[in-house]
Amino acid sequence: MLARLLLASLVVTALITIVVSLPQPAQPTALSHSATGQTSPFWQIPAGPVLAAEPPADDPLRYVTLLAVEEPIDAVLNRAPREDSPRAWERAAILDLPLPDGSVASFALVESPVMAPELAARYPQIRTYLGQQRDDPSVTARLTRSQNGYHAFIIGPTTSSYVTPYGGPDRTLHIAFASSDLPPIEWLPEPEDDHDHDALSIAQSGSNGSMRRDYRLAIATTGEYAQFHGGTTASVMAEVVALVNATNAIFERDMAVRFTLAANTDQLFFLDPATDPYPNDPEGDDRVVLATINNTEMLNRLGQANFDIGHLLTTESGGIGFGLNCSGPQHQKAIANSGSSQPTVANLLITFAHEIGHQFGASHTFNSSSGLCGQNYGGFGPNRSATSAYEAASGSTIMAYPGLCAPENIQNGADSYFHLLSLLQMQSFLVQPFVTPCGVQLTPTGNTPPVVDAGSSYTIPARTPFELVGTASDADGDPLTFTWEQYDLGAASPPLSDDGARPIFRSFPPSANPNRLFPRYLDIVTGQESIGETLPTTNRTLTFRFTARDNRPGAGAFAFDSTALTVVAAAGPFQITSIAGGERFAQGASLSVTWDVANTNLAPISCANVQIDLTEDAGASYTTLLASTPNDGSANVTLPNRAMLAANLRVKCTDNIFLDLSPTFSTAGSIVTKTSDDNGTCTREDCALREAVSLTNDLPGANVLELNAGVYQLSLNGAGPLVLSDTLTIEGAGPDQTIIDGGGLDQIIRVTRETSVTLRNLTLRNGTTTVDGGGLSNQFGNVTLIDVIVENNHADGRGGGVHNDGQMRIERSIIRNNHAKTDGGGIGSRLSFRFFDYDPLGSLEIVDSVIRDNTADNRGGGVYFSSFSADPAAHLRIERSALVHNRSLSGGGGLSFLTNNSTSQSVIENVTFSGNSADFGGAIETFASTPNEVRFAFNTLTNNRARFVGGFYWGGSAVTATGNIIAANGDRDCGFPSDAATRPGSLTSGGSNLVGDGTCLFDATSDQSGTRQAPLDPRLAPLSDYGSTTLTHPPYDDSPALDAAGATCPDTDQRGIARPVGPACDIGAVERSASDPLAPTPTPTPTAEPSATPTTSPTAEPSATPTTSPTAGPSATPTTSPTAGPSVTPTTSPTAGPSATPTTSPTAGPSASPTTSPTAGPSASPTTSPTASTTPTAGPSPTPGASPTPDPSLQRVYIPLVRR
Repeated sequence: MLARLLLASLVVTALITIVVSLPQPAQPTALSHSATGQTSPFWQIPAGPVLAAEPPADDPLRYVTLLAVEEPIDAVLNRAPREDSPRAWERAAILDLPLPDGSVASFALVESPVMAPELAARYPQIRTYLGQQRDDPSVTARLTRSQNGYHAFIIGPTTSSYVTPYGGPDRTLHIAFASSDLPPIEWLPEPEDDHDHDALSIAQSGSNGSMRRDYRLAIATTGEYAQFHGGTTASVMAEVVALVNATNAIFERDMAVRFTLAANTDQLFFLDPATDPYPNDPEGDDRVVLATINNTEMLNRLGQANFDIGHLLTTESGGIGFGLNCSGPQHQKAIANSGSSQPTVANLLITFAHEIGHQFGASHTFNSSSGLCGQNYGGFGPNRSATSAYEAASGSTIMAYPGLCAPENIQNGADSYFHLLSLLQMQSFLVQPFVTPCGVQLTPTGNTPPVVDAGSSYTIPARTPFELVGTASDADGDPLTFTWEQYDLGAASPPLSDDGARPIFRSFPPSANPNRLFPRYLDIVTGQESIGETLPTTNRTLTFRFTARDNRPGAGAFAFDSTALTVVAAAGPFQITSIAGGERFAQGASLSVTWDVANTNLAPISCANVQIDLTEDAGASYTTLLASTPNDGSANVTLPNRAMLAANLRVKCTDNIFLDLSPTFSTAGSIVTKTSDDNGTCTREDCALREAVSLTNDLPGANVLELNAGVYQLSLNGAGPLVLSDTLTIEGAGPDQTIIDGGGLDQIIRVTRETSVTLRNLTLRNGTTTVDGGGLSNQFGNVTLIDVIVENNHADGRGGGVHNDGQMRIERSIIRNNHAKTDGGGIGSRLSFRFFDYDPLGSLEIVDSVIRDNTADNRGGGVYFSSFSADPAAHLRIERSALVHNRSLSGGGGLSFLTNNSTSQSVIENVTFSGNSADFGGAIETFASTPNEVRFAFNTLTNNRARFVGGFYWGGSAVTATGNIIAANGDRDCGFPSDAATRPGSLTSGGSNLVGDGTCLFDATSDQSGTRQAPLDPRLAPLSDYGSTTLTHPPYDDSPALDAAGATCPDTDQRGIARPVGPACDIGAVERSASDPLAPTPTPTPTAEPSATPTTSPTAEPSATPTTSPTAGPSATPTTSPTAGPSVTPTTSPTAGPSATPTTSPTAGPSASPTTSPTAGPSASPTTSPTASTTPTAGPSPTPGASPTPDPSLQRVYIPLVRR
């Protein structure tokens, strides 16, 4: 809880400062259907910064921020017919619901009340609906409308997702996210309340769903829960209704059970923690006490005849549930509670369903005894139930313990469905004589359960993959989904070892495929072994149950059938031996395929012949190469005469189910056949780039995608970026020949967590996003760019061109003409938030590259880097590169470098900073709250401009400067905050620096410095490439930098020329060579312009500026308006003058420049020159995240905030 609160407090600090001044606020963008690209009138993506006091209470890892357009949504919902009205589904209302990827799907909706009529009459603002997705009827939804906004729970094959109110005063602000992005469930060990289900568990087939069971559910809440949700009966009711509505989505589909809130349940909403009847022990575990008190309270306050089942909602982690017992004088209807420290619908749903499962007689299904799964609970015994432990390891379904059985966790959270055992246990329990008096209403559904067939039994070899094939039909034509679940009991742990009895295969969520490969395709072709996917190794019997769900909205039905396999340890592993993986064969090549027969040709298996097939889509389909050949270990096949990106051979027994798949191989050539955009299935005749990327995500191992020359246009509105989720290299024909064009529709490429991606020889251009990374966003992956151009991209968040939240290396690349509304016009790398690391190993390396002509509306025109990691691997390294002509409206025109707690050494070496501009720190700004080590060596900082400190603004860090040219920068070459003496670290000379005006205060004997009255001219040639792939200022032959750095310097200069050329090293990024230009005719030494500002130097926006403006001279005093002379000082509010503000805000585009140039006012320059400074020039200490008092006249707009 402490960690959660700390994180929340940190997020608050960041969010409340986001206020912008926009004369014409950007308009929200309508969401689109992923399939058609048509926009939705109901939901919009916000156009600017989200103004929220807190992060969303659901706290998902990532989410999409949305604006609900209430009028059209409510108009549609008001037309929805009651589900029990005639031909209701024919007259259903049609509404789009948002999905986690930012698209929408169309649903048919009917009104489906979950409150008793008299209760609903007291809360008319709360309405509930049942929905079915129109283009995929297996997907259903439960939608709640209340004064708080809209709650939706969408449940479909393999995945589920939520739409919830963001929270706060703006009720139109919502988020959409996947269930898999929720934080781990706050479960604690709980006792088992086992019942005798033996007779049902051994049944070989069965079904359910012709009748729906309706239960009157009473909900009580603690005062803490009520306060979390607003502290009023109405606000609590809105949340409770949304929770019960979402719960019905699960129980209706799986069990044909519906819950309706009891008529007077609001009498059990206790609003004050001090007066409710429930104890609250944050440090202890009083769940049994709470549940027992709850049963008494409900019976006394409501009366046992007025509800069928009861439950308490709390803010304590976990829950508990004891089976219903309504016989005898003391009813046990409500010995149950569920809680979470963040008790939102999304965070409570699975816990709530789990505990109701216990109340309905379902036991724990996990087989692990590790971690919390092996603990006893008080005097109630162990958590593991030996008679129901059908799930391998931690399990993954609602009645399992995923996330609590370390190191035997299959996953960290439960999927939104019940194991077949749980369904059968509940089905049996609810008709027991001690339960039926609890009260239930039976409603005929008219739904016929499916008819299923699990197929024949087989004898198979050990240590060998196999595939189970089921068949099913539904008389009503309902959309069927299927699960295959092993149904064996045995000793607990370890799950990767087969003892001849225990379950070794996990359950997977229902899918539309009636077949299942054991183990998963990826495990077979890579040879890896996963918990819950372990091949049998002993003589044993494997029992499997095949379940079909018909997904009928409101009252689903299921049916199951069983089959058994006999495993022979003396046979197997049957495996392909001729392909090692990673090979590239010629198109149409003849291959000799060999395999280890491993006694499979002998009795009792007796496989005489095998079939050899080819798959190019990760097993989704197969092409037969050889229909039948003797099972003798070898055969010849001919590959198709076409390009294949990733293919596998399958050798399968013709009259059995066992098989093997080869490692992945490819054939020469390009699989992408067209440059237009498409979002279907990649085939050999028709494959777009987006389809090819989707294909590689499903293929195992490291894949290479080769792109021919051409412009690959991403044109599908609403399709989103190219999402790379598996190891991949995309190789172009050259950055000037292979271009991926975003078309201004969306981000171009997004790399997901723990994914390694290399982009080489291509261009990313014209991407735009409302979040981070217009061209490329690295979300905790490992990304390398080599010979890549990233240009003309825009982000409302960080990283106009490139966003990095992971590990990134950029080589021989150009990042140009990009724009970010916040930080990092070219590159935005924020590896942490305040003191929370997104990626403790996060790093950014830029080598032999050019970062130019980028703009940031806040910090870091060229590059923004922020990291607080204490891991030595986290670092910034920029070498042999150029950061030129970038602009920031706040600090760090070229580079903004913020670190804290770092234990690694960051390196900036052989880099040219030229022509950059900012409000302060024209070339560089640094900030740190601990003395992080920075090696700043042999760089050139010249011709940079700022209102305060055109060169290097030091605000913290232990910077050692060696061999640098810092000269001819506007205002001054170096500057410091007013509290420099108290800042951690220092800007220290390592010797051999050349400082034009002496303001860096270096004092090594080998340093050269001028003064502000008589600056030292470094004598540098104009900026150009000079035979290099980057841009440089070589020293003229009369430069004081020549041979002035001694014998110790980097091996090469920025251009790769070996150092030293002469008797000693030259100062700066460039070692003069014979081909460099000679000095022009000498001209008089120029007089410094102490307060010079670029003609288009913009001021920071209110959320980006320090709380007071930096002072321009040693005796500066803030005034209400700037005055000419050496003490010119801008006020806290920007005014015309030396720091003229653009008359229009930057617009998104290639370089996001103001549409008009600022005009200097009458006091644009001082009339006298200030005297040289002999102490650090004090500014007012700009601080990261500092915020002025918001001006009420400023426009407020929204931007999606995606926590990653």
